[in-house]
Amino acid sequence: MKPPRIHNALVLVTAFVLTIGAASHADTREVILSAMRDELARNIERLVMEDMARPFYISYTVYDVSSIEIRATLGALVRSEDDRHRNHSTRVMVGSYEFNDENFASTTSGYSSSMISGSTRLPIEDNYDGIRRALWIATDETYKMAAEKYERKKAAIEQQKLPAEALLDDFSHAPSVSHRGTPPTVTFDRAAWEQAAREVSALFAGYPDLYSSSVRVMMYRGEMYFVSREGTESVEPLTLAAVNINLYTQAEDGEPLSDHLDWYASDPQDLPDVAAMKRASDNAAQRLIALRKAPVFKDTYFGPVLLEGQAAKEFFPQRLFGGKHGLFSSRNPITSRTSGYGMQTREATLEDRMGRRILSRNFTIRALPHLDSYGGVRCIGALPVDCEGVIPPEEIVLVRDGILETLLSNRTPSLRVPLSNGHQRPVIGGGYWTGMALGPSVISIESDEGMPTEDLKRELLKRAVDEGMDYAILIRKLKPAVTGESYSDPMVRLTRTFSSGGETALSEPLEMYKVYVADGREELIRSASLSDISLSTLRHIAGVSSERAVYNTLATPGYSAGVPSTFIAPDAILLEELEVTEEKRDFTPRLPVIPSPLTVK
Repeated sequence: MKPPRIHNALVLVTAFVLTIGAASHADTREVILSAMRDELARNIERLVMEDMARPFYISYTVYDVSSIEIRATLGALVRSEDDRHRNHSTRVMVGSYEFNDENFASTTSGYSSSMISGSTRLPIEDNYDGIRRALWIATDETYKMAAEKYERKKAAIEQQKLPAEALLDDFSHAPSVSHRGTPPTVTFDRAAWEQAAREVSALFAGYPDLYSSSVRVMMYRGEMYFVSREGTESVEPLTLAAVNINLYTQAEDGEPLSDHLDWYASDPQDLPDVAAMKRASDNAAQRLIALRKAPVFKDTYFGPVLLEGQAAKEFFPQRLFGGKHGLFSSRNPITSRTSGYGMQTREATLEDRMGRRILSRNFTIRALPHLDSYGGVRCIGALPVDCEGVIPPEEIVLVRDGILETLLSNRTPSLRVPLSNGHQRPVIGGGYWTGMALGPSVISIESDEGMPTEDLKRELLKRAVDEGMDYAILIRKLKPAVTGESYSDPMVRLTRTFSSGGETALSEPLEMYKVYVADGREELIRSASLSDISLSTLRHIAGVSSERAVYNTLATPGYSAGVPSTFIAPDAILLEELEVTEEKRDFTPRLPVIPSPLTVK
C-alpha cells in the first residue's frame, strides 16, 4: 500500500525561517524514502533487456533543498530570491563488483560512470507517484547506457592487452547502513540579512576607483536521501550559510585587479556580524586601491617565501586537496580501441608515492570526518555518512611524520586504495547546483616543530641575508582555487571526481610584499606569478607557525559550487625556496574611457 500524497507549501515571510515542523518533516521523509525504496525494488526485480545482463547494483540519491540568495551592490539589492527544488541522481551498474560498465570511456560512451542526474525533475511537493515516475525514467535510461557500455568494455578488453590496473575491481564492497540524521533548526532572518547586504555593499560607494563590487549572502538548507540495492538507507541534513564579497578594479596600466572575502558556516548565527564584515571590507577596499599604484614585479626571485593569513590557510588545500596531484585515490579508465589506446596515459600522482616521504618529517595530516568543532568553531566539513552511503572512520592518517600512508577515497578502487573511506562528498552551490565529488572533509595539518609567526618572519629575513638578497617575499592572500575546468553539462561537471582537475601551482597572489632585509620594511607589489609547488618544495618546508586556525571553505571541483570542507591549518608557513616571476598576460583590457560616475558628486 502506497503512502498518502502530502502537499507541503513553502511559506516565506519577512523573517525567512528554514525550519520544518516535526510531524510534517517526518511525513516528507517517509514519502521520499518510500518512493525511492519501492522503485528500487521494482527495478531490481524486473529491469532487464533481451540479450543484455541484469543490473547488479542500483542506487538513488535525492536532494531536497530550500535556498535563498541575496545580492547587493552600492547599498541596493540587485537580487533576493528563494529557490525550492529537488534533484536526483540514479546509478546503475551492469556486471559485478569485480567487473562492470564503469571505469570505461570511449568516443561514444563519454563519462566513465553510468549515472544520470536530473533527467526528469522531481516534484517539490510530496507526491509519491511523481517521485517514482522520475526515478523510473532515469533508471530506464541509465540502465540502457550501462548495458551497452558493459558490452563495449568487454569487447575492448578482449581486443587489447592492458596493464595491471585494468584488472582492478570496478566497485568496492561496503556494509549496508541505516542512518537518519537529526534535522537542524536553522533560522535565517531574511530581512536582517538583506539589510546587512545593503550596509556592507554601501561602504564601497566611498571607493569610486573600484569598478565593480558585490555582496552575496546565501543560505542553503537541504537533505540528502540515499538508498541502494545493498540495503543502505541514509538521510543526512545539509546546511550552508555563506557571505561572499567580490571587488574588481584595474591598475593604472590596465592590469585587472581583484579581491574577495568569503565566510562559510553551517548556521548563519556563526557568520560575522555586520560591523566585523564592514571592517574587513573596508580593509580589503583600501588594499585594492593601494594595489592600483603598486609597482610591477619585474624581477626573477628564487628564495624563501613566507605565507601568512589566508595564503597560509590556502596553501595545503590548494596543493594537496585541490587537484589530480592531491591526496585522492585515482585511476584511469579503460578506453576503446577507437581512441587509439587501451588505457589513457597515466600521469604520475601522489598515489605513486605511497609509503614514501612527501612532506617535511615534522608534518602529520589527518582526516577527522566526524569532528563537529575545533576551538569553538563549528566545522562545515563534518559529515557522518558520505554520498555513497559509507560511514567514514573517526580518523584517517593520510601523512604521518612526512610519510604518505593513504589517500581519501570513494567506492572506485585504485591500485593502492581498494576500499572507500567515506569521502564521496556533497557538492553544494546556489539554486539547482547539488551533486557529489571525491573531496576533503575535516582536515588537520599538524607540525611538532611550530614557532611563533614573528619568529618565522625573522627566519625569512635571515635566510634572505644568507642568500645574499636585498629582500624576501611575503604573501598574505591568494586567489580562490578552481580547477580550470568547465563543462557544458553541469551534472557531468558535478559528478566528476574531485581529483580530475587542477595542477600543482598555487593560484595567483592577491596581496604580496617585498620585505627588505635592511629594515624589515614591507612594499606592496603586483603582477607576480608563482612557480609550481613541487614535491621537493613540500619536503623542504622551513617552518610553520605554532598557531593554528579553523578555515571553513568550499573546496571547488568546478565553478559556482564546491565541497564544504574544513582545514585546521597553520597561520603561517615558511617555504625554503620558491620561484616568483613577473606575470605574463596575453591580454590587458583598456581602462574605462571616462571616470566612474561615483567620482562626480
